[in-house]
Amino acid sequence: MTIHRAVVARVQPLTPSMTRVTLHGEGLAGFRSTGVGDEYVRIFLPHGPDRTDVSLPRTTEQGGWETPEGQPVAPMRTYTIRAVRPEAGEVDIDFVLHEGGVASGWAAEARPGDAVGVNDPTGLYSPPEDLSWQVLVADQTGLPAAARLLENTPEHVRTRVVLEAPDASAALPLHEAADSKVTWTYGGNGHG
Repeated sequence: MTIHRAVVARVQPLTPSMTRVTLHGEGLAGFRSTGVGDEYVRIFLPHGPDRTDVSLPRTTEQGGWETPEGQPVAPMRTYTIRAVRPEAGEVDIDFVLHEGGVASGWAAEARPGDAVGVNDPTGLYSPPEDLSWQVLVADQTGLPAAARLLENTPEHVRTRVVLEAPDASAALPLHEAADSKVTWTYGGNGHG
């Protein structure tokens, strides 16, 4: 596993409760997407007020990571990759904006030039070769994975997607193939 230093290239508000942060930079030169729609990374955030100062951990022989002695521990959160554009050296991460979250707070203030660390991605979605139908269910935090899986699903696979969001303002337009159907539900988390 490698931990890459990435820099914010762009920030794009998607809805009142979600923003997309595009990462790039020389540190992503060795970053390799798995191509799996639910691939995720761990994001290591700046530990202090300097948004370009991130204390990157180093990888261990056991495949984990550790903070170098004498360095501050970088806050870490796990996020699904929304898109990878290897030709441009860019990675998109969509953040749900909410009160009290370390990563959410960082994303709400993200600007070009801010730095983070990201590890090599891991993907888990592995449908059988003869897949003919699937159901994808996610809340807002799973929306990037559900959207990417839907986009990558072969046309012949019947797909039903149920997505939960706080309200209609959080819904995003999604690619729907001929035999796919997306249903949004509103409320959740004790609100409906």
